[in-house]
Amino acid sequence: MIIQMEWVYIHRHAYRALDRKLVEDVYSKHKTLLLKEGTVVTAAHIQLLFQHGISRVAVGGTASVLEQLEQKWEGRHSGFVRAYRLQYEEIKRVFAAAAEGSEIDVTACSRQFEQLAEEALASGSMLVALQQLQGHSDYTYRHSIHVGMLSSLIARLADFPHDMVMEIGKAGLYHDIGKLRISQSIIQKPSALTKEEFQEMKRHPELGVALLEAGGDAPGIIRDGVLEHHERLDGSGYPQGLKEAELSAAGLIVAVADVFDAISSDRSYQKKSSPLRALRIVTEEIFAGKLSSRFGFPFTAQMLQLYTGADVYLSDGRIGKIIQLAPDDLEHPLVLVGQNAFHLRGSGLSIIDFADPHVRDKKEKQES
Repeated sequence: MIIQMEWVYIHRHAYRALDRKLVEDVYSKHKTLLLKEGTVVTAAHIQLLFQHGISRVAVGGTASVLEQLEQKWEGRHSGFVRAYRLQYEEIKRVFAAAAEGSEIDVTACSRQFEQLAEEALASGSMLVALQQLQGHSDYTYRHSIHVGMLSSLIARLADFPHDMVMEIGKAGLYHDIGKLRISQSIIQKPSALTKEEFQEMKRHPELGVALLEAGGDAPGIIRDGVLEHHERLDGSGYPQGLKEAELSAAGLIVAVADVFDAISSDRSYQKKSSPLRALRIVTEEIFAGKLSSRFGFPFTAQMLQLYTGADVYLSDGRIGKIIQLAPDDLEHPLVLVGQNAFHLRGSGLSIIDFADPHVRDKKEKQES
């Protein structure tokens, strides 16, 4: 098997190595083994390479979502990692059956989602960490799971009853299942769709509802969320061009979660943007009269609260801490690096990823 290899220069483009696998062992100048071939590179490893003066490393492809989860959080969030792994396997099974034209059974998948949602909602930090995941090979499953969890969060922020929170989460989980009945040449196309291809793509909400109904008695909340997640308040969405008064809470919520996660996730045709840019775009869509302010603003406020104080990995390889976020300039927060605080605007730097806070703890202990 041919492995595509890239040399990444740590002091210039360290972020390019994140969540990719090393294709050879890395040794210190004193010939001590630092990292083994096959290691999934994390922010902690980047700091280790800096400390030992390693100028470059050879990396291959992006690790799978499950490998990234286990590498980043297995020790400290084992319950979440286990629930995510089981959910991933269940959604993969359901989607495979749908793609093959077989009858689907969503019972086990839905039951597993409730366990995962409980884990995620109990720890806001895990919802922040979801956007750390890299690579597009698992996008279909990852995006579905993340939109489900984010939809549950938004529903909980709206003070809906627990059962409704879970049903709206499941609507997010299944929102794109209809794409499995769309030609994969359209789904995976790396360039803009033709008018005819886009018309075909716009069928996926209705196809998704049909799949769920064929697989059992899908509750109305779930059907509404799946059918309406591409509708917009001003009537510019699809498949029915419904307006605000005609849209369900599930449809409005899943729409917000879908936009946020799609922008902040790698796709086959587009590299992910930072979660802060995704929040900016969600906010812009609210002001443009397309996404719901009732559900969108509490969500953006919650995520900004979670991001304030978070450690971030900067484009020059350093770790900083977000100490202030301005609602009118979300992509350029005030960041603290060492003892120096500065705004990212005009600095030439950008946020590449959210860093593991344990890296900062380790680094500060070593420097003290």
